[in-house]
Amino acid sequence: MPEPSNPSRHDAGELTRTQELIAQAGFTVDDALWLAPTDQSILVAAGCEHSEPGGEGTCTGDCSNTGPN
Repeated sequence: MPEPSNPSRHDAGELTRTQELIAQAGFTVDDALWLAPTDQSILVAAGCEHSEPGGEGTCTGDCSNTGPN
């Protein structure tokens, strides 16, 4: 299960080094995918999460493919 962002463990140098290695390998780095966990420039569609399949999470909206949920 993915961990939530934890800005206290963030090392900006790790992001820079990783991007440099990707570029050295001949790939294009999409800067928007490598933002710091404290960056607020990309809005999140919902402030909720789902629990284990069949369990109750904090999301009470429509969870079908009709839009952000």
